[in-house]
Amino acid sequence: IGTEGIGMLQLIFSVYMMATLFVVNGINVAVTRLVAEEGGRGSFSVSRVLIIKAVSISFLFSIPAFVFLYFGADTIGSEWLGDQRTVFSLKLLAVGMPFAGVSACIKGYFYAVSKVARPTFSQAIELIIQILIIVNTLDYFMKGGLEYACAVIAVGITISELASCLYIITLYWIEKRRNESSFSDESHQGRILKKLLYISIPISISSLIRSGLKTVENLMIPVGLEKHGYSRKMSLEEYGKIQGMVMPVLMFPASIILAFSALMIPEVSEANALNQKKRVEYSVTRALQLTAVMSILAAGIFAAFSDQLGLTIYNSSDCGLLMKILAPLIPLLYLDIVIDELLKGLNQQVSGLRYNIVDALIKIILIYYLLPQEGLSSLVFIMYLSGIFNTTISMQRL
Repeated sequence: IGTEGIGMLQLIFSVYMMATLFVVNGINVAVTRLVAEEGGRGSFSVSRVLIIKAVSISFLFSIPAFVFLYFGADTIGSEWLGDQRTVFSLKLLAVGMPFAGVSACIKGYFYAVSKVARPTFSQAIELIIQILIIVNTLDYFMKGGLEYACAVIAVGITISELASCLYIITLYWIEKRRNESSFSDESHQGRILKKLLYISIPISISSLIRSGLKTVENLMIPVGLEKHGYSRKMSLEEYGKIQGMVMPVLMFPASIILAFSALMIPEVSEANALNQKKRVEYSVTRALQLTAVMSILAAGIFAAFSDQLGLTIYNSSDCGLLMKILAPLIPLLYLDIVIDELLKGLNQQVSGLRYNIVDALIKIILIYYLLPQEGLSSLVFIMYLSGIFNTTISMQRL
């Protein structure tokens, strides 16, 4: 779909991720923490009531997300994104909101009881279905232009969300058939609901604000480049290179970081609930050490082989140059991911919200004033400044 298509897709995803994170993030963390606190990671007979109530809350969160994406698509596409071709894709992506929420609840349960293979396989199924749909239909729909190309990708994502949801529900149903639930009294049910809301609402609002500001930031970048003198097409291309091509490659090794950081939430939550401070300290220290070692190694590899990677993956020397420039940012980005998860495990999600809001506001102000004047070089400077600021204050809190 080319660099312009990648740029357009990134604009669509910036809005889609805002809705998805609102639905998914809070309830996923809430289920993981509560299951871990209820019986520890070794208990597989945690109350079925918790999952039922979590699924109900996720549906509640998915309704405004669906309405926002589906019925607001025309306004979002034509006025916010400045491109009518994005409207159809936004409507298609809205359909997947409830499935994403249900999947997040059950994945949170499996992470908490250390059955990591189940959510991992569900994500693998999701990606395989996406790839099969896109690979087999994209060429045909490309004839209709970028609007239909992006729509095919949106269809692939929505169908894969449904398939993944059905798969993970089936696994959970089998799990509960083997281990009947406990804790069925009404007072316990009431406490579960309160705890779920207490944890999930701040994280969901945090995710909404953070991703909302991130969306504003993403929308401002092509506009700022246009003001600097780029055409609309060229602005989308440059934006697509950084956000849609270079950053996914730089963040690829972080998949391992994301895997173990997701497991840190139940580990730290359980230890914290049992007031085992030394265990918390050990877990946090080891997580940061592993992240630091891996991220520095990744940064070195990308810095050394950026030219070859740019040509091999994208046949673009520009992408290689951007990889080299942004490679030193990797340790800050990877550490920020892990610190954010650890803070959630320690019930410090409100602090994370404050830091993310301040960081996003600083970036928006800098993009507004610097990008029209200095162009692409100022965007790189802003990314570095944001990485240093956010990681430093989050680390201090941790």
